[in-house]
Amino acid sequence: MKFLICIFTSIFFLSTGFSQETKVSKNSSTIYIGYPGDYFDNPDLGFYVGYNKQFRLLPRFSWEAQAALSYSQFDRDDNNFAHDGGNTTGVLIVVGPRLYLNKASKKTRLFINILAGPSFFVNSEYRNDGVSPEEYLFEENIFGLGYSLGAYLEFKDRFLIGTAFETRTSQVVKIGLKF
Repeated sequence: MKFLICIFTSIFFLSTGFSQETKVSKNSSTIYIGYPGDYFDNPDLGFYVGYNKQFRLLPRFSWEAQAALSYSQFDRDDNNFAHDGGNTTGVLIVVGPRLYLNKASKKTRLFINILAGPSFFVNSEYRNDGVSPEEYLFEENIFGLGYSLGAYLEFKDRFLIGTAFETRTSQVVKIGLKF
């Protein structure tokens, strides 16, 4: 019985110490701005704004949360393959692991992240139903599972640049400021 009490007490103190370490060490926030793109067509106007919170657990492993807003506007009659005018607005709230691929002592660090969570998108697109000669604005609300798979470079523990494959925007090129 004393053995079990010692084990549970040790686990309690280790977990308390570990959680205290994560609260005071290298937790950070990052603000990103970027440009959303797609495989078949790039928007004529677009922006991406994101906020990431990083919780460092180990020197090469962190847990990350992200909230992002993206907007893409497509002009009409621009002969794009996948879109003939309209816009797409999306909100993404995802969490997941961040894995650093080189040591913390380096001034430039490479990391990847794999994030998942809920997403909500509003897609407005001009369409023709094939019967009437006029086009109409078709709008759909899409709620589902969102994702973000990214690769980034972190410079001097302050600036970031990278790209991510994200839900409904396909690829986002980002720059960020860490604080």
